[in-house]
Amino acid sequence: MQRHPIAWFLALTMSLQYGLGILTRFSPIAQEIFEWGFSALPLVTLLVAGLTEGKPGVKGLLAPLVRWRVHPYYYLFAIFLLPGFFVLSNYVERLFQGDLSRPVPFTFWALIYPDAQLAALITCASVADEMAWFGYLFVRLQRRYSQVAASLITGVCWALWYIPMLLFSTTVADRTVPPVYFVLNFILLAPLCAWLYQSSKSALLVIAMNVIANYAYFVIPVLPQDAGGPTVFALKVLMMGLGSAFLIWLGRGKQLGAGG
Repeated sequence: MQRHPIAWFLALTMSLQYGLGILTRFSPIAQEIFEWGFSALPLVTLLVAGLTEGKPGVKGLLAPLVRWRVHPYYYLFAIFLLPGFFVLSNYVERLFQGDLSRPVPFTFWALIYPDAQLAALITCASVADEMAWFGYLFVRLQRRYSQVAASLITGVCWALWYIPMLLFSTTVADRTVPPVYFVLNFILLAPLCAWLYQSSKSALLVIAMNVIANYAYFVIPVLPQDAGGPTVFALKVLMMGLGSAFLIWLGRGKQLGAGG
């Protein structure tokens, strides 16, 4: 395990996720476990880090979770970037259709009366994603690859892990999202998360960005079932790709993110 920690990490996380997904076809109990299966991600991550790197590996995963003293513009990035893409994608879609006057049906009641269980689900999933994909995988991939390559590989692994959610979940993923857009969503989101993590050294902000973005789906009509088709979601994915490309261009010849 110490010689190939990344391979072991991916083997354990993927086999657990796909195994539970398949079991949902045979057992209602397995379905319940699967819906909260991401809760095992931090445990597997900590286990692999502890077995392969000892106490320093575990500390390296946990320390960024409590780092909140960073420059305010990192907070602005985390809070507003993705919801901004959500809103903008709606207006771009209306612009293409020549119907800018058509209002965007925001669901503000989801902010006024938040669903506690949904908020807990989103928060737990975001913590699990950060620890596994950015706190562990992205950081270790950087030891072999450039930061751009490491972030894209992380995005591919992130997408592969979530595919069973699209196939078997009843609550976590919207099955009306075309699979290609679903996969690209994670691949193109990963460089944005990686930039924020690398620049701020704060896992807390990456978690916050994902919590805000995931909850924004219930406020801003982006998912195909809410937006009347996949166009808005596709435009959102495109904007994330353009945002990632801009950050890569901005940091050409340098690190993807400078310490801050």
